[in-house]
Amino acid sequence: MFNWIHAFRDGNGRTARSITYAILCIGYGRSLPGSPTVPEQIRMNRYPYTDALQAADLAWAGGTVDVSAMEALLDELLEKQLSGTTSAT
Repeated sequence: MFNWIHAFRDGNGRTARSITYAILCIGYGRSLPGSPTVPEQIRMNRYPYTDALQAADLAWAGGTVDVSAMEALLDELLEKQLSGTTSAT
């Protein structure tokens, strides 16, 4: 829902991704290991991310909440980041 609140001109997405990633790291207790990070991966290829946002918007316009495309994308990106971990901790 944070992305649907346009409080930041031309920076809303970056702000939302930063806050979300920070919350994820806080829940983990430290910065997540691996590279490239989820935000870096989104920056490298925005299309899957914007497609997932559009899918959520379409569902919302139809009266439902469906963020499954975003969940699947973030699962994939997080797995890719963590698989880039070079040290076991």
